[in-house]
Amino acid sequence: MRRFASLSLLCSLALFLGAPILSAAPKEESPPKPANFKTEVRKDVTAILDKLEQDSDFFGARYALERRFDQVIQYGQSSDAPLFLEVNSALRMVRSLEALKKKDRIDTLKYLRKNKELAATLAYLIDPQYDKIQHVFDLLKELRAKRGKLVAQHPTVAAAICVVHDEPMVRDINENRVSTDDPLKIFDFYVSNQKKLVYDIKTVPANLMVYMVDATVPKKDQQWALSRYAKKPKIGRRFFEITWIGERYEKGGEDNFKKHGYSLQNIKKYGGVCADQAYFAMEVGKAVGVPTTYVTGKSATVGHAWVGYLESTGGGRAKWNFNAGRYAAYQGVKGSLLHPQTRQYVPDSILALEAATISIRRTDQRIAAALTDAAIRLMELEGQNRKLQAPVPNNKRTENRLPKPIRGANIEAQLALLQQALRKNAGHQKAWLTVRNLAVRGKMDMKQKHRWVKMLMETCGSRYPDFSLTVLIGFVNSLETVEQKNKVLEGAFSKFKKRKDLAAEIRMMQADLWSKADNLGKAFKYSYDVVQRFANAGPFVIKALNRCEAFLVMTGAKRKILPLYEETWSRIRRPPDQGAAVFNKQSNWYQVGVMLASRLHAAGNKAKAEKILKAISYAKE
Repeated sequence: MRRFASLSLLCSLALFLGAPILSAAPKEESPPKPANFKTEVRKDVTAILDKLEQDSDFFGARYALERRFDQVIQYGQSSDAPLFLEVNSALRMVRSLEALKKKDRIDTLKYLRKNKELAATLAYLIDPQYDKIQHVFDLLKELRAKRGKLVAQHPTVAAAICVVHDEPMVRDINENRVSTDDPLKIFDFYVSNQKKLVYDIKTVPANLMVYMVDATVPKKDQQWALSRYAKKPKIGRRFFEITWIGERYEKGGEDNFKKHGYSLQNIKKYGGVCADQAYFAMEVGKAVGVPTTYVTGKSATVGHAWVGYLESTGGGRAKWNFNAGRYAAYQGVKGSLLHPQTRQYVPDSILALEAATISIRRTDQRIAAALTDAAIRLMELEGQNRKLQAPVPNNKRTENRLPKPIRGANIEAQLALLQQALRKNAGHQKAWLTVRNLAVRGKMDMKQKHRWVKMLMETCGSRYPDFSLTVLIGFVNSLETVEQKNKVLEGAFSKFKKRKDLAAEIRMMQADLWSKADNLGKAFKYSYDVVQRFANAGPFVIKALNRCEAFLVMTGAKRKILPLYEETWSRIRRPPDQGAAVFNKQSNWYQVGVMLASRLHAAGNKAKAEKILKAISYAKE
């Protein structure tokens, strides 16, 4: 691991100041290279694919394309970004097709070469780690056979359907199991109704389209929703259209869904609990052409569900709105959602960043992915202590005339490629996470970390603070001493002070740092700061209070515990009645009130404890 520079330089990580970095990449050397380099590479890629159609040697084609990609990495400059894309697209396509049954490979290859936009969309959407690639292309084959030219005319819809529905999508909404309709019907619904939809299906990127085509209601329900809500983008309002009937369920009331069926119409007619409200809003959103997701989180003792949806912010931009149905007690709770393609649960902060892609050209998105692949390839080679392979064209005479490569398998080259990728698409999640991993693995020196933290804050800090903190934590963990880590977190606290949930999370991280370092005084200081500043902001105050109490016990200051709780509860405002006792009881006002009453009772002040319990009781019990 490289040693860090001086502590003063390290501490400057926290400042997050300076000129924008994305606009000024490091100066690149410009050694001479063969004038025919790009032409030769492009010819070679075409020849490899032509040969593949003839001999079906996918192993040989993949190897040859991998070699060509290494050569582009070796000699390609910033102006050659489209060349990175061309070679990488072909390589990704061949790798995917190599996973198919032999009888399907060549036919699919020929089809994709004729339909380049669909081929590129699939190449950069398929995730080999999670997608069942044979099933993806089986579904594409069925769409091609039954819908002909429409498939190529709507590449993002077709590609999204293929990667989402390579296996059935099933959701359990309380005791109701729902699953997807025939993928062909989903394709028909979006293509036939595209003029009625909120977002144009031809402009929504495939990575966001997967949150539209993962509907788990039959086509008739989608048609019903579209007939009622067409061109109504405020999906959050749909959540509150559904009458809350939780108390009736708790008292053993009739289950209308078992009797009449679980459908959008019946949810609207009979009402439901938060899960049904969120599900209704999510599915209506998909039906009117808005990417949506079902989000869950737990505050205090009870889980809750709400809806997330893509909301236009004007000027061709959008953001994910995760606040509809997210009651006050859950504002500081991290949401979790099911990724429709990977079937993995991911934090809502990860999805938030992807909204940026709606305003970025598809070509630039793909170039960013290709450059990130190139950086990862260099990381692999560095790990194996290997060099890039020989240049193109494969001929000794030309090879002898080639200059020294401009790029090698080193951290400087990796970071330069990642920076170039993010200049094309600042919302490319994989590039940011790759940078974070380089920091965590100890590959970056202090100067590089300084630059990248600044870049992260300038690019994502204000627009995507949740994601920024996720990446920043990786940088913090890569530092050596608790003082260094605390200094960076202090800078982050200043940056995110207006986001009370993130600011409180940072303070609790600082408390953890000092607690592990056996400095209970500082650990108490940061925990207490959460109690003082954020008593009304979210459930994290409960954790902070517990920490403060534990520190007071360990330091022999038990007498201060009861005043701590009295002071905290006096600061908390009673939230508005949210209609259901189960959610009202998740508020800080109720939870801290119960904790205070318990400690008053233990101290022998039963009258005051009863007074507190009476004050926090709700009429709707």
